[in-house]
Amino acid sequence: MFERLDFAAHEHTIAQVVSDMLASHGFAEHWLPAAVDLVTSTLHAELDAGVRLADVAAGKRLVELEFTLPVQRLELKALIAVLTDPAHGLAEPLRAAARQLDFASVQGYLKGFIDLVFEADGRLYLVDYKSNHLGSRPEDYHRAALDASMAKEHYYLQALIYCVALKRYFQARGVAFGQRFAGVRYLYLRGIGQ
Repeated sequence: MFERLDFAAHEHTIAQVVSDMLASHGFAEHWLPAAVDLVTSTLHAELDAGVRLADVAAGKRLVELEFTLPVQRLELKALIAVLTDPAHGLAEPLRAAARQLDFASVQGYLKGFIDLVFEADGRLYLVDYKSNHLGSRPEDYHRAALDASMAKEHYYLQALIYCVALKRYFQARGVAFGQRFAGVRYLYLRGIGQ
């Protein structure tokens, strides 16, 4: 839904877009209030000091940014060493999950889509929307539960791939990415406002 929205739109316009999306995916109309609330809560949530999606102009967003990364050879052992090194800042549940990674070496291309990249106050943010249902209580979306979900689904690895793609995207355009990057925000939509 977010890729079709003007983030600054009036709630009536948001409701129309959400209604159209629900109908196109076969959801009953009674889901509309909950879906509109989810969308508006997300747009108005503070992602950083004073940074909200509702304040990001359309010209400051890259939506569903497609990327293709050439990979000459990605070795599992080297990747695990990087991801489990505490100096790189991953929380322990994520480092523990990284120790369990198991796949053959990768060679060729990685292709994907980044949900949203936006600029606010000269800084660049990467956003990934998650609709995971972790429970119905507010505490089901507290830090420990989010870390456990990020570990279980290996979203930390997804974030790393996205950051590599984004760095290359901006470097190719002469942007000092490292100086302007404000970080990754995984938005668990069902937990926003909890």
